[in-house]
Amino acid sequence: MRLPLGRDCGELLMFDEVRRRLHLGMPQLEDERTIRVSDVIGTSGRARDFDACFQPRNKQLADRIRQIRINKPDAVNEPIDVLRMDRAYFVSDGHKRLSIAHATGMEFIDARVSSVPILYEMAPGVAQETIDHTSHERRFREETGLLSAVPGMRFAVSERHGYPELKEAITSYGFELVQRLGRVLSREETAALWYEAVYRPTIAAAERQRFSTLLRCVTEADLFLALHHQSQELWGTEHAVRAEDADRLVSTFLEQGTIDDSVIAQLVRRARRRKAPALLPERRPATN
Repeated sequence: MRLPLGRDCGELLMFDEVRRRLHLGMPQLEDERTIRVSDVIGTSGRARDFDACFQPRNKQLADRIRQIRINKPDAVNEPIDVLRMDRAYFVSDGHKRLSIAHATGMEFIDARVSSVPILYEMAPGVAQETIDHTSHERRFREETGLLSAVPGMRFAVSERHGYPELKEAITSYGFELVQRLGRVLSREETAALWYEAVYRPTIAAAERQRFSTLLRCVTEADLFLALHHQSQELWGTEHAVRAEDADRLVSTFLEQGTIDDSVIAQLVRRARRRKAPALLPERRPATN
Protein backbone atom coordinates (compact mmCIF):
# COMPACT_ATOMS: atom_id res chain seq x y z
CA MET A 1 0.00 0.00 0.00
CA ARG A 2 1.28 3.44 -0.93
CA LEU A 3 0.55 6.53 1.18
CA PRO A 4 1.76 9.40 -0.99
CA LEU A 5 1.80 12.97 0.25
CA GLY A 6 -1.39 14.31 -1.28
CA ARG A 7 -2.95 17.73 -1.23
CA ASP A 8 -3.08 19.15 2.30
CA CYS A 9 -6.62 19.20 3.73
CA GLY A 10 -5.95 22.04 6.16
CA GLU A 11 -5.37 22.14 9.89
CA LEU A 12 -6.56 19.74 12.55
CA LEU A 13 -8.20 21.30 15.58
CA MET A 14 -5.95 21.25 18.65
CA PHE A 15 -7.55 19.76 21.76
CA ASP A 16 -5.70 21.90 24.31
CA GLU A 17 -6.46 25.08 22.37
CA VAL A 18 -10.17 24.31 22.12
CA ARG A 19 -10.32 23.32 25.81
CA ARG A 20 -8.61 26.57 26.83
CA ARG A 21 -10.82 28.77 24.67
CA LEU A 22 -14.04 27.17 25.90
CA HIS A 23 -12.87 26.94 29.56
CA LEU A 24 -13.42 23.19 29.77
CA GLY A 25 -12.34 20.81 32.51
CA MET A 26 -10.09 17.77 32.39
CA PRO A 27 -11.11 14.61 30.49
CA GLN A 28 -12.48 11.59 32.33
CA LEU A 29 -12.34 8.00 31.07
CA GLU A 30 -15.66 6.72 29.76
CA ASP A 31 -15.49 3.38 27.97
CA GLU A 32 -14.40 1.57 24.84
CA ARG A 33 -16.66 1.83 21.79
CA THR A 34 -16.77 1.95 18.01
CA ILE A 35 -16.81 5.45 16.56
CA ARG A 36 -17.01 6.93 13.08
CA VAL A 37 -13.62 7.74 11.57
CA SER A 38 -15.08 11.00 10.20
CA ASP A 39 -16.09 12.12 13.71
CA VAL A 40 -12.42 12.53 14.72
CA ILE A 41 -11.77 16.20 13.93
CA GLY A 42 -8.66 17.01 15.94
CA THR A 43 -5.57 15.95 17.82
CA SER A 44 -4.09 16.35 21.25
CA GLY A 45 -0.74 17.45 19.90
CA ARG A 46 0.22 16.32 16.41
CA ALA A 47 -1.26 18.98 14.13
CA ARG A 48 2.18 19.52 12.58
CA ASP A 49 2.43 15.86 11.55
CA PHE A 50 -1.04 15.32 10.07
CA ASP A 51 -3.51 17.45 8.13
CA ALA A 52 -7.27 17.52 8.70
CA CYS A 53 -7.67 14.31 6.62
CA PHE A 54 -4.99 12.62 8.76
CA GLN A 55 -2.60 12.48 5.83
CA PRO A 56 1.07 12.51 6.93
CA ARG A 57 2.74 15.84 6.25
CA ASN A 58 6.24 14.55 5.60
CA LYS A 59 7.76 11.66 3.68
CA GLN A 60 9.44 10.07 6.71
CA LEU A 61 6.13 9.74 8.54
CA ALA A 62 4.43 8.42 5.41
CA ASP A 63 7.15 5.76 5.14
CA ARG A 64 6.67 4.70 8.78
CA ILE A 65 2.91 4.38 8.26
CA ARG A 66 3.50 2.28 5.15
CA GLN A 67 5.84 -0.04 7.07
CA ILE A 68 3.23 -0.50 9.81
CA ARG A 69 0.71 -1.53 7.16
CA ILE A 70 3.17 -4.01 5.63
CA ASN A 71 4.62 -5.50 8.82
CA LYS A 72 1.55 -5.36 11.05
CA PRO A 73 -1.57 -5.49 8.85
CA ASP A 74 -3.91 -5.91 11.85
CA ALA A 75 -2.63 -2.78 13.63
CA VAL A 76 -5.63 -0.73 12.55
CA ASN A 77 -7.87 -3.10 14.52
CA GLU A 78 -6.24 -2.06 17.80
CA PRO A 79 -8.31 0.62 19.62
CA ILE A 80 -7.08 4.19 19.42
CA ASP A 81 -7.42 6.67 22.29
CA VAL A 82 -9.69 9.66 21.79
CA LEU A 83 -11.02 12.62 23.77
CA ARG A 84 -14.71 13.41 23.26
CA MET A 85 -16.33 16.86 23.20
CA ASP A 86 -20.03 16.28 22.73
CA ARG A 87 -20.21 14.52 19.31
CA ALA A 88 -16.68 15.32 18.13
CA TYR A 89 -13.45 13.46 18.92
CA PHE A 90 -9.76 14.35 19.23
CA VAL A 91 -7.20 11.58 18.90
CA SER A 92 -4.57 11.34 21.64
CA ASP A 93 -2.95 8.03 20.66
CA GLY A 94 -3.28 6.13 17.39
CA HIS A 95 -2.66 8.84 14.79
CA LYS A 96 -0.97 6.41 12.40
CA ARG A 97 -3.76 3.84 12.74
CA LEU A 98 -6.29 6.60 12.07
CA SER A 99 -4.30 7.67 9.03
CA ILE A 100 -4.46 4.12 7.68
CA ALA A 101 -8.20 3.99 8.40
CA HIS A 102 -8.71 7.14 6.32
CA ALA A 103 -6.47 5.93 3.50
CA THR A 104 -8.20 2.55 3.26
CA GLY A 105 -11.73 3.94 3.44
CA MET A 106 -12.70 2.53 6.84
CA GLU A 107 -15.95 4.01 8.16
CA PHE A 108 -15.61 2.92 11.80
CA ILE A 109 -12.76 2.33 14.23
CA ASP A 110 -12.56 1.05 17.82
CA ALA A 111 -11.56 3.61 20.44
CA ARG A 112 -11.01 4.08 24.15
CA VAL A 113 -13.00 7.21 24.92
CA SER A 114 -12.44 9.89 27.53
CA SER A 115 -14.91 12.78 27.68
CA VAL A 116 -14.68 16.45 28.59
CA PRO A 117 -17.76 18.16 30.10
CA ILE A 118 -18.85 20.86 27.65
CA LEU A 119 -21.65 23.45 27.70
CA TYR A 120 -21.92 23.58 23.92
CA GLU A 121 -22.98 21.37 21.05
CA MET A 122 -19.83 20.31 19.22
CA ALA A 123 -20.32 18.41 15.98
CA PRO A 124 -17.91 17.11 13.33
CA GLY A 125 -17.21 19.83 10.79
CA VAL A 126 -17.10 22.67 13.32
CA ALA A 127 -14.83 25.52 12.23
CA GLN A 128 -12.05 27.03 14.34
CA GLU A 129 -13.59 30.44 13.65
CA THR A 130 -16.85 29.35 15.29
CA ILE A 131 -14.96 28.21 18.39
CA ASP A 132 -13.10 31.54 18.51
CA HIS A 133 -16.35 33.54 18.19
CA THR A 134 -17.94 31.46 20.95
CA SER A 135 -14.95 32.03 23.24
CA HIS A 136 -15.14 35.82 22.89
CA GLU A 137 -18.92 35.85 23.28
CA ARG A 138 -18.78 33.71 26.43
CA ARG A 139 -16.17 35.98 28.02
CA PHE A 140 -18.27 39.06 27.20
CA ARG A 141 -21.38 37.57 28.83
CA GLU A 142 -19.45 36.48 31.92
CA GLU A 143 -17.73 39.85 32.40
CA THR A 144 -20.91 41.89 31.97
CA GLY A 145 -23.26 39.69 34.01
CA LEU A 146 -25.46 38.90 31.00
CA LEU A 147 -24.71 35.19 31.36
CA SER A 148 -26.58 35.12 34.68
CA ALA A 149 -29.07 37.90 33.95
CA VAL A 150 -30.38 36.58 30.62
CA PRO A 151 -28.81 33.11 30.33
CA GLY A 152 -30.64 32.09 27.18
CA MET A 153 -29.63 35.12 25.12
CA ARG A 154 -26.66 35.08 22.72
CA PHE A 155 -24.76 38.06 21.29
CA ALA A 156 -22.90 37.30 18.06
CA VAL A 157 -20.88 40.18 16.62
CA SER A 158 -19.00 40.13 13.33
CA GLU A 159 -15.81 41.77 14.60
CA ARG A 160 -14.05 41.18 17.91
CA HIS A 161 -13.91 44.86 18.85
CA GLY A 162 -17.71 44.75 19.00
CA TYR A 163 -17.62 43.03 22.40
CA PRO A 164 -15.61 45.78 24.17
CA GLU A 165 -17.99 48.31 22.60
CA LEU A 166 -21.04 46.43 23.86
CA LYS A 167 -19.42 46.14 27.29
CA GLU A 168 -18.76 49.89 27.33
CA ALA A 169 -22.41 50.54 26.44
CA ILE A 170 -23.51 48.46 29.44
CA THR A 171 -20.97 50.13 31.75
CA SER A 172 -22.13 53.62 30.70
CA TYR A 173 -25.73 52.63 31.26
CA GLY A 174 -24.84 51.28 34.71
CA PHE A 175 -23.14 54.56 35.65
CA GLU A 176 -26.26 56.43 34.56
CA LEU A 177 -28.42 54.15 36.73
CA VAL A 178 -26.23 54.80 39.76
CA GLN A 179 -26.73 58.56 39.34
CA ARG A 180 -30.45 58.17 38.79
CA LEU A 181 -31.17 55.68 41.57
CA GLY A 182 -28.55 56.78 44.08
CA ARG A 183 -27.26 53.28 44.72
CA VAL A 184 -24.80 50.82 43.22
CA LEU A 185 -26.30 47.94 41.27
CA SER A 186 -24.79 44.50 40.81
CA ARG A 187 -23.45 43.49 37.41
CA GLU A 188 -26.41 41.17 36.96
CA GLU A 189 -28.96 43.90 37.82
CA THR A 190 -27.31 46.35 35.45
CA ALA A 191 -27.11 43.76 32.68
CA ALA A 192 -30.77 42.76 33.05
CA LEU A 193 -31.96 46.38 33.02
CA TRP A 194 -29.75 47.24 30.02
CA TYR A 195 -31.09 44.27 28.11
CA GLU A 196 -34.73 45.12 28.84
CA ALA A 197 -34.56 48.93 28.69
CA VAL A 198 -31.95 49.53 25.99
CA TYR A 199 -31.00 46.50 23.91
CA ARG A 200 -34.42 44.93 23.27
CA PRO A 201 -36.22 48.27 22.60
CA THR A 202 -33.53 49.20 20.05
CA ILE A 203 -33.89 45.90 18.17
CA ALA A 204 -37.70 46.11 18.41
CA ALA A 205 -37.67 49.59 16.87
CA ALA A 206 -35.65 48.32 13.93
CA GLU A 207 -38.02 45.39 13.49
CA ARG A 208 -41.09 47.65 13.57
CA GLN A 209 -39.60 49.76 10.79
CA ARG A 210 -38.52 46.62 8.87
CA PHE A 211 -35.02 48.06 9.03
CA SER A 212 -33.51 44.63 9.64
CA THR A 213 -34.40 43.61 6.09
CA LEU A 214 -31.59 45.91 4.94
CA LEU A 215 -29.11 43.95 7.01
CA ARG A 216 -29.83 40.30 6.29
CA CYS A 217 -26.21 39.32 6.96
CA VAL A 218 -26.02 41.14 10.29
CA THR A 219 -26.83 39.78 13.72
CA GLU A 220 -28.97 41.53 16.30
CA ALA A 221 -25.84 42.56 18.19
CA ASP A 222 -24.34 44.06 15.02
CA LEU A 223 -27.57 45.94 14.38
CA PHE A 224 -27.65 47.27 17.94
CA LEU A 225 -24.05 48.48 17.68
CA ALA A 226 -24.78 50.23 14.39
CA LEU A 227 -27.75 52.06 15.91
CA HIS A 228 -25.76 52.80 19.05
CA HIS A 229 -22.93 54.34 17.00
CA GLN A 230 -25.40 56.38 14.97
CA SER A 231 -27.09 57.70 18.12
CA GLN A 232 -23.73 58.92 19.38
CA GLU A 233 -23.21 60.82 16.12
CA LEU A 234 -26.68 62.40 16.27
CA TRP A 235 -27.12 63.07 19.97
CA GLY A 236 -23.72 62.93 21.63
CA THR A 237 -21.31 60.34 22.95
CA GLU A 238 -23.01 59.97 26.35
CA HIS A 239 -26.48 59.37 24.95
CA ALA A 240 -28.04 55.95 25.55
CA VAL A 241 -30.72 54.82 23.12
CA ARG A 242 -34.22 54.52 24.59
CA ALA A 243 -37.26 52.99 22.92
CA GLU A 244 -38.67 56.27 21.61
CA ASP A 245 -35.18 57.40 20.53
CA ALA A 246 -34.63 54.15 18.66
CA ASP A 247 -37.85 54.69 16.70
CA ARG A 248 -36.74 58.21 15.86
CA LEU A 249 -33.24 57.05 14.92
CA VAL A 250 -34.48 54.36 12.55
CA SER A 251 -36.98 56.74 10.99
CA THR A 252 -34.26 59.35 10.48
CA PHE A 253 -32.10 56.86 8.62
CA LEU A 254 -34.94 55.59 6.44
CA GLU A 255 -35.99 59.15 5.52
CA GLN A 256 -32.56 59.72 4.00
CA GLY A 257 -33.38 57.12 1.37
CA THR A 258 -29.80 56.66 0.18
CA ILE A 259 -26.67 54.85 1.26
CA ASP A 260 -24.40 57.54 2.68
CA ASP A 261 -21.30 57.50 4.88
CA SER A 262 -23.16 57.01 8.17
CA VAL A 263 -22.09 54.29 10.57
CA ILE A 264 -25.08 52.19 9.58
CA ALA A 265 -24.33 52.58 5.87
CA GLN A 266 -20.78 51.42 6.44
CA LEU A 267 -22.12 48.38 8.28
CA VAL A 268 -24.45 47.61 5.38
CA ARG A 269 -21.57 47.64 2.92
CA ARG A 270 -19.38 45.41 5.13
CA ALA A 271 -22.23 43.00 5.80
CA ARG A 272 -22.81 42.42 2.11
CA ARG A 273 -19.19 41.26 1.74
CA ARG A 274 -18.91 38.78 4.59
CA LYS A 275 -20.52 35.75 6.15
CA ALA A 276 -22.46 36.27 9.35
CA PRO A 277 -20.62 34.99 12.48
CA ALA A 278 -21.60 31.63 13.93
CA LEU A 279 -21.64 30.55 17.58
CA LEU A 280 -21.65 27.06 19.04
CA PRO A 281 -25.21 26.31 20.25
CA GLU A 282 -25.48 25.89 23.99
CA ARG A 283 -26.57 22.49 25.21
CA ARG A 284 -29.89 22.36 26.99
CA PRO A 285 -29.85 20.98 30.54
CA ALA A 286 -31.04 17.40 30.81
CA THR A 287 -34.60 17.09 32.09
CA ASN A 288 -36.02 14.26 34.17
